[in-house]
Amino acid sequence: MLTDKYIQSLKATGKEYFKQDFDGLSIKVSPIGSKHWRFRFTYRGKQDNLTFGKYRKGNGLAVARQKTIECHEWLAEGKNPKVELKKAKTKLNSIPRISEYPDIYAERKMLSVDSEQIKRVKRDINGLVKFLGDREPHEYSNIDVDDYIKHRLLTAATGTVARNFNSIIAVVNYVYRKLGIDHNHWFSQPEITGLGEDKKERQDFTPEQLAEIREAIKGTDNPREQIMGLLIDTGMRVSEAVGLASEDVKLDCSCPHINLNKNTFRRLKTKNSVRYIPLVGTSLEVAKSLDYSNEWLFPLYLDGEKKEFKGTSASNAINKRIRKILGSKDVPTSHSFRHTIATRLRQAQCPASLREEIGGWRSTDPDQYGQLSDIKIKADYLEASIDWKKEF
Repeated sequence: MLTDKYIQSLKATGKEYFKQDFDGLSIKVSPIGSKHWRFRFTYRGKQDNLTFGKYRKGNGLAVARQKTIECHEWLAEGKNPKVELKKAKTKLNSIPRISEYPDIYAERKMLSVDSEQIKRVKRDINGLVKFLGDREPHEYSNIDVDDYIKHRLLTAATGTVARNFNSIIAVVNYVYRKLGIDHNHWFSQPEITGLGEDKKERQDFTPEQLAEIREAIKGTDNPREQIMGLLIDTGMRVSEAVGLASEDVKLDCSCPHINLNKNTFRRLKTKNSVRYIPLVGTSLEVAKSLDYSNEWLFPLYLDGEKKEFKGTSASNAINKRIRKILGSKDVPTSHSFRHTIATRLRQAQCPASLREEIGGWRSTDPDQYGQLSDIKIKADYLEASIDWKKEF
């Protein structure tokens, strides 16, 4: 394998020669010492090659390897890298307007344009376009961005506006990087006055409300109520529960638990979200009643074509059911199960480190991760938190 230091040390020998990296990438040294990248590949049974340009600052080894990865991705899709590279260069001559970025992002990430992620990005960018017009990202001035923030704050919370901008920033930066667009833009550090000051504290369930819910869903075979049951005593997010596979639930062991990992449908929020969650109380009762004959436990809320979960649909259905059970619109939401369990565990004298591990707010000690004794300790605290008394 090559290194930049080694490439820089290569000297002219009076004749052309090559030094190989891997995956078809090599550096060609001319008779007079100039260095160019070359990529060799096989397309439809025929060998071919193309150049990635001259070796220089901004087109070093890391850049060439990234281009090699993209070429192999094209080949895997049955596309000719020469043709695709030419298309990419053509696009550079005409920088896309910001309204085009979600589709480019989706294409490069191999996501469906109808996926929830892309729909959210489009909503965020369409709102900006409606207010400021459709331009190339670098054409929006700092004043434009500030004016749009002020406009959004008239109807949205500061946290919502920040999330909107994070979405726009991620898409613009990704497309810039992939298309090699060398421009600065003013979206990267939005100044949102009073950020977080208007945040409302999430409402906990009371012990009485949880008791009502437990009783209402007892013995249920309704998917949304089964998801509610799993949430009550585990602290999972709705998206985590909706994306459960049958193999994630471990009942045939001394301490029943959920082995929460990434899968085809479920993109976990952070690396700390990967964890083992003990099953106790209502969550254990529901887990024992689930149908494990299929790969996925809640296929009703999974979109097989888009390879994603219908998290919003599940949350809306659960929130509607919670309001009906408790007989009021002004009650906690599905996410409050997670918030409430943190309170329950704290009042059960569960150490902060274990609370954070159960909820996925911090990673588990690598020396203890997965040990059943460790899961049993967490299960005991969760058990103790079932009969809790709310402090006022």
